[in-house]
Amino acid sequence: AHHAPGHAPHQHVFHDPANDAVFTADAAGIYVPAIDEVRETTPPPQFDLEQALRDVETIAGLDPSTLLYAHFGAQPT
Repeated sequence: AHHAPGHAPHQHVFHDPANDAVFTADAAGIYVPAIDEVRETTPPPQFDLEQALRDVETIAGLDPSTLLYAHFGAQPT
């Protein structure tokens, strides 16, 4: 588990090395199957842009083959 408070202070991302995947919460946006794109999430009042960018760096550093989005399912990287 990695604390990823950029989107919201309580947020964490979870690395699953056995499946080479990361559960992203809202740290990597949302995957929208209808348009086959990853889009930004609506920022809540406590959104911290600089921390959100660091959260994305954390996910990138884990180098997963699959991102498991909190909304609308998984998407290969």
